[in-house]
Amino acid sequence: GAGFAGTKEISDLHAEDQSAFGDAAAAKLQAQIDNQANKNEVVDQLFGSTDFSNSIVRAMVQGFQFSKDVDSFAGTAQKYFDRILDIWQTRDFQNAETLAKQLYPFQSVTPETLQIGETWLLEHPTAPRALVRLIEENIFITRRALKVQASRRPQ
Repeated sequence: GAGFAGTKEISDLHAEDQSAFGDAAAAKLQAQIDNQANKNEVVDQLFGSTDFSNSIVRAMVQGFQFSKDVDSFAGTAQKYFDRILDIWQTRDFQNAETLAKQLYPFQSVTPETLQIGETWLLEHPTAPRALVRLIEENIFITRRALKVQASRRPQ
Protein backbone atom coordinates (compact mmCIF):
# COMPACT_ATOMS: atom_id res chain seq x y z
CA GLY A 1 0.00 0.00 0.00
CA ALA A 2 0.91 3.64 -0.37
CA GLY A 3 1.41 3.94 3.37
CA PHE A 4 4.48 1.75 3.07
CA ALA A 5 6.03 3.37 -0.01
CA GLY A 6 8.81 5.82 0.56
CA THR A 7 10.29 8.41 -1.74
CA LYS A 8 12.73 5.95 -3.32
CA GLU A 9 10.05 3.35 -4.07
CA ILE A 10 7.79 6.02 -5.54
CA SER A 11 10.63 7.37 -7.66
CA ASP A 12 11.44 3.87 -8.91
CA LEU A 13 7.81 3.23 -9.86
CA HIS A 14 7.58 6.62 -11.56
CA ALA A 15 10.69 5.83 -13.61
CA GLU A 16 8.76 2.90 -15.08
CA ASP A 17 5.86 5.13 -16.17
CA GLN A 18 6.74 8.64 -17.31
CA SER A 19 3.27 9.26 -18.77
CA ALA A 20 0.85 11.89 -17.45
CA PHE A 21 -0.86 9.06 -15.57
CA GLY A 22 2.46 8.02 -14.04
CA ASP A 23 3.22 11.62 -13.07
CA ALA A 24 -0.14 11.96 -11.30
CA ALA A 25 0.20 8.57 -9.58
CA ALA A 26 3.67 9.45 -8.28
CA ALA A 27 2.48 12.88 -7.08
CA LYS A 28 -0.45 11.28 -5.25
CA LEU A 29 1.73 8.59 -3.62
CA GLN A 30 4.32 11.16 -2.54
CA ALA A 31 1.59 13.31 -0.96
CA GLN A 32 0.23 10.26 0.88
CA ILE A 33 3.40 9.80 2.93
CA ASP A 34 1.84 10.10 6.35
CA ASN A 35 3.89 12.39 8.55
CA GLN A 36 3.76 16.03 9.58
CA ALA A 37 6.83 17.11 7.61
CA ASN A 38 5.48 15.63 4.38
CA LYS A 39 1.93 17.01 4.77
CA ASN A 40 3.34 20.49 5.42
CA GLU A 41 5.69 20.13 2.43
CA VAL A 42 2.76 19.20 0.20
CA VAL A 43 0.88 22.34 1.28
CA ASP A 44 4.01 24.42 0.68
CA GLN A 45 4.43 22.90 -2.79
CA LEU A 46 0.79 23.38 -3.77
CA PHE A 47 0.64 26.94 -2.50
CA GLY A 48 4.15 27.88 -3.61
CA SER A 49 4.27 26.63 -7.18
CA THR A 50 2.22 27.48 -10.25
CA ASP A 51 4.09 24.88 -12.30
CA PHE A 52 1.74 21.97 -11.55
CA SER A 53 -0.96 20.99 -14.04
CA ASN A 54 -4.52 20.76 -12.75
CA SER A 55 -4.30 16.95 -12.85
CA ILE A 56 -1.14 16.99 -10.70
CA VAL A 57 -2.78 19.43 -8.27
CA ARG A 58 -5.79 17.11 -7.96
CA ALA A 59 -3.54 14.07 -7.45
CA MET A 60 -1.48 15.82 -4.78
CA VAL A 61 -4.62 16.98 -2.98
CA GLN A 62 -6.03 13.45 -3.01
CA GLY A 63 -2.79 12.10 -1.59
CA PHE A 64 -2.62 14.89 0.97
CA GLN A 65 -6.05 14.00 2.34
CA PHE A 66 -4.98 10.42 3.10
CA SER A 67 -3.84 9.88 6.66
CA LYS A 68 -4.22 7.48 9.54
CA ASP A 69 -2.82 10.08 11.95
CA VAL A 70 -4.51 13.47 12.28
CA ASP A 71 -1.35 14.80 13.93
CA SER A 72 0.24 14.63 10.47
CA PHE A 73 -1.78 17.75 9.60
CA ALA A 74 -0.43 19.90 12.45
CA GLY A 75 0.48 23.31 11.07
CA THR A 76 -1.44 22.98 7.84
CA ALA A 77 -4.51 24.93 9.02
CA GLN A 78 -2.50 28.08 9.65
CA LYS A 79 -0.73 27.71 6.29
CA TYR A 80 -4.10 27.36 4.56
CA PHE A 81 -5.53 30.54 6.04
CA ASP A 82 -2.27 32.45 5.57
CA ARG A 83 -2.20 31.74 1.83
CA ILE A 84 -5.71 31.03 0.56
CA LEU A 85 -6.63 34.61 -0.39
CA ASP A 86 -3.45 34.98 -2.45
CA ILE A 87 -4.12 31.62 -4.11
CA TRP A 88 -7.70 32.65 -4.91
CA GLN A 89 -6.55 35.92 -6.46
CA THR A 90 -3.57 34.61 -8.45
CA ARG A 91 -4.52 31.16 -9.76
CA ASP A 92 -6.94 30.12 -12.47
CA PHE A 93 -10.40 29.43 -11.07
CA GLN A 94 -10.25 25.62 -11.33
CA ASN A 95 -6.92 25.46 -9.50
CA ALA A 96 -7.93 28.02 -6.86
CA GLU A 97 -11.25 26.33 -6.20
CA THR A 98 -9.62 22.89 -5.90
CA LEU A 99 -7.09 24.21 -3.39
CA ALA A 100 -9.66 26.24 -1.44
CA LYS A 101 -12.07 23.31 -1.14
CA GLN A 102 -9.73 20.37 -0.82
CA LEU A 103 -6.95 21.79 1.37
CA TYR A 104 -9.35 23.24 3.92
CA PRO A 105 -8.17 21.69 7.21
CA PHE A 106 -11.03 19.22 7.72
CA GLN A 107 -8.58 16.76 9.27
CA SER A 108 -7.84 19.20 12.10
CA VAL A 109 -11.23 19.43 13.79
CA THR A 110 -10.10 21.46 16.76
CA PRO A 111 -11.24 24.63 18.49
CA GLU A 112 -7.96 26.19 17.26
CA THR A 113 -8.79 25.48 13.63
CA LEU A 114 -12.25 26.95 14.13
CA GLN A 115 -10.75 30.06 15.75
CA ILE A 116 -8.21 30.51 12.93
CA GLY A 117 -11.03 30.29 10.37
CA GLU A 118 -13.35 32.68 12.19
CA THR A 119 -10.49 35.14 12.66
CA TRP A 120 -9.69 34.93 8.94
CA LEU A 121 -13.29 35.85 8.09
CA LEU A 122 -13.19 38.85 10.45
CA GLU A 123 -9.84 40.02 9.06
CA HIS A 124 -10.87 39.68 5.39
CA PRO A 125 -14.20 41.51 5.02
CA THR A 126 -13.43 42.43 1.40
CA ALA A 127 -12.31 38.96 0.27
CA PRO A 128 -14.06 37.67 -2.86
CA ARG A 129 -17.58 36.53 -2.02
CA ALA A 130 -17.19 33.07 -3.56
CA LEU A 131 -14.12 32.37 -1.40
CA VAL A 132 -15.82 33.72 1.72
CA ARG A 133 -18.86 31.52 1.08
CA LEU A 134 -16.65 28.45 0.65
CA ILE A 135 -14.80 29.15 3.89
CA GLU A 136 -18.03 29.93 5.76
CA GLU A 137 -19.47 26.58 4.65
CA ASN A 138 -16.34 24.75 5.75
CA ILE A 139 -16.26 26.55 9.09
CA PHE A 140 -19.89 25.53 9.60
CA ILE A 141 -18.89 21.89 9.02
CA THR A 142 -15.97 22.24 11.45
CA ARG A 143 -18.24 23.81 14.09
CA ARG A 144 -20.77 21.00 13.65
CA ALA A 145 -18.04 18.34 13.92
CA LEU A 146 -16.79 19.92 17.16
CA LYS A 147 -20.35 19.80 18.58
CA VAL A 148 -20.62 16.13 17.68
CA GLN A 149 -17.24 15.43 19.31
CA ALA A 150 -18.34 17.28 22.47
CA SER A 151 -21.64 15.36 22.63
CA ARG A 152 -19.77 12.03 22.50
CA ARG A 153 -17.40 12.84 25.37
CA PRO A 154 -18.27 11.17 28.65
CA GLN A 155 -19.82 13.63 31.09
